[in-house]
Amino acid sequence: MPPKRRRRPSPAPTGTIVGEKLKRAKVIASEYSAWGWVGTDVKDVSAISRDHRLSTCGLSKRNHAPFCANVYAPAPIPSNDQVNPPAAQGELDEDVIVISDDEAPQCSKKVCKSNPNCLNYLGQEEWVDEEEARAAFIKGANLGDDPTHDFREDGSPVGLKNLGATCYANAFLQVWFQDMAFRDGVYKCQPSPGREAGFDDSPVFQLQVTFTALQESVQGVFNPSKLVESLRLRTSEQQDAQEFSKLFMSHLDTEFRKQEDTGLKTLIPDQFQGKQVYGTLCSNCHNRSERLSDFLEIEINIENNAKLEDRISALLQPEPLSGDNQYYCSSCDSLQDATRYTELRELPPVLHFSLLRFVFDVSSMQRKKSKHAISFPTLIDMGQFLGPDDTHNEQRSNGTCSRSGHVYELRGVLLHKGQSAYHGHYEAQVFDVLNKQWYQFNDETVTKIKVLGSAPLKSKGHIEVIDVDGDPRSRAGPSRPRVRKKRRVYDSDDEGADASPPTESKPEQINYVSSKDAYMLIYARRDTSSGSTYSAPDAMATPLAVASSPPSRALEVIRASDSRLYEVMGEFAEKRRQAIRRFYEIRSKVIPIYQTWHVSSEDQKCLVVSRQALQRWLSGCLHGFKCDKKSDGVEPGESCIGVDEPLPGSSFDPAAHIIDVSEIVCSHGRLSPKHSSDMKRIEYRAYQLLVAETKCSFSPLLTPDDVCEICVADEFTERFYQYQHPRLVASFDKVCDGDAEAPGY
Repeated sequence: MPPKRRRRPSPAPTGTIVGEKLKRAKVIASEYSAWGWVGTDVKDVSAISRDHRLSTCGLSKRNHAPFCANVYAPAPIPSNDQVNPPAAQGELDEDVIVISDDEAPQCSKKVCKSNPNCLNYLGQEEWVDEEEARAAFIKGANLGDDPTHDFREDGSPVGLKNLGATCYANAFLQVWFQDMAFRDGVYKCQPSPGREAGFDDSPVFQLQVTFTALQESVQGVFNPSKLVESLRLRTSEQQDAQEFSKLFMSHLDTEFRKQEDTGLKTLIPDQFQGKQVYGTLCSNCHNRSERLSDFLEIEINIENNAKLEDRISALLQPEPLSGDNQYYCSSCDSLQDATRYTELRELPPVLHFSLLRFVFDVSSMQRKKSKHAISFPTLIDMGQFLGPDDTHNEQRSNGTCSRSGHVYELRGVLLHKGQSAYHGHYEAQVFDVLNKQWYQFNDETVTKIKVLGSAPLKSKGHIEVIDVDGDPRSRAGPSRPRVRKKRRVYDSDDEGADASPPTESKPEQINYVSSKDAYMLIYARRDTSSGSTYSAPDAMATPLAVASSPPSRALEVIRASDSRLYEVMGEFAEKRRQAIRRFYEIRSKVIPIYQTWHVSSEDQKCLVVSRQALQRWLSGCLHGFKCDKKSDGVEPGESCIGVDEPLPGSSFDPAAHIIDVSEIVCSHGRLSPKHSSDMKRIEYRAYQLLVAETKCSFSPLLTPDDVCEICVADEFTERFYQYQHPRLVASFDKVCDGDAEAPGY
């Protein structure tokens, strides 16, 4: 059994004792040793001496402020006697332990903060480590951003700069760039005869330049400002991505039809355009009335947790016409029951599915964004959705319809991040056909995706969507049915997503990805003969693993831009070399100053400056002084590093830099006793070295004799009243104390 814990003693009473008479005043002892002479040594202002004034600022011997050793001073070189001491005989001095109550307090940052005789811990530690000090000096030298960070990593795609609200265009450009046939067609475009002069400002040429930069540039980010200008897009206004895609494709189709190359004339239809039929079948005479139309994308209505195949089937589902909605058949010459249907007749090599995220809300009479999740496969057989045989409805419903050459692989996902239909942010997840890798394109930021739809795990875990068929993934815990997980595209409001490592999949295994932000899906047709994916018919067939050579005209523009980057790199490297050279010059001057600026006695010649001023000097020499007024090339508040030389390209001379010590100065321009805790004594010769080497100075220059007599006298009067008044009150109370029944006033 553990021993009983002792009860803590009660604290001593701080109030009055029972029966004690309450006094109106109490004699207050001296609170500050700096003013301990008030009322004892001095009882009149005229009796205040120099030593009394010094003590108010902690500069007198009576303050007993220790003279701390300089912890940053160089270590003394040991003498021969110290290196080879004589053999010890008897008791040594170091064997004797001296115990004394008069030991000075140990020097530390907290204890010596208000000690005027300690100049340690003011920022010297930043200069001790050479590498850290050099890095801080270069950072404060205002050299600008390091252009080497603008270099493109090996094998990494190039990002596109967002010019304000052009994320929708950047997302589509990244998708189109990975279409090798389309890229090759853009490269082959030539100016029309007689229009060579204005070709450089045309959208086609600027698209060539953009694609060339994404393919050949050494820079990690390309600025498509000229392409945006040629398209007359407002950088501050976000457009609908689907509308932009249609308008841009229409413009390119017009330009391609002007080309002499027959393959280019029909590039857009051959690559992106399919054919569909809107028809009506009479139930009486079985007469068909059909209208053939072209499409660049298939629009899909979204339902929550639906699969893409189900929504395609719903789109192609026949609609019966009967009752008041009967169809007028021209063959029967009367109203008849009929069936209205939609059929896909031809599919392009690159198939776009536009998910109708933005819907019109009748209750609010406004557009809103649908946050329904939709699952889409990484591999889809579109043959089951093709017409026009009479049994296509039955085959489509039971999934037995399949036609070779219509297997499509997922190549891109456009995402709209945000809750509103009127604003948000567009990103793209695109498969890089050369690297065989999925990437997330968020304007300038390009991130490799391990698994499509993967995202970093959040604190609340991850979200899974489970399907009933497919291969399993091993998990800890009891055994479960073998199921296949749908991978989820990371959405703006999801807490997390499945980020499990990819597993080796069997051929033709179909994985599903679920997303609440997917806006458009891009699929490319697979060539069944070779197993590879092609994105063009035979006239424009180009394997995805081969990149076309960009036109020389566009390549020259990119080479010139890359050359400018190399020039900037050279200029930056030269400025960095100069900054490093200046750092070592400054360091060789600053360190000897703070190694010798300590004062060892009250009689030593010294100056009094503020602690903040010394900190600003040490920090300014390393990080740069802040300019108080505008100078050539230097704005107010900017860093202006330098000791003897101005900045390159600037006429500002930091040699005339004056450091203010107003923290310890009173309104009379002298040392204020009220701010004695901020005062520091600096050795006079060290200050002269500081001015000569670093071309800095403190203002105003004050010595210990500059303690303000007026401020000391005013403070003495106030403190003497506080000292004398309780005593006078106590004397008066003593005289007045007597028998309450006694006669008197």
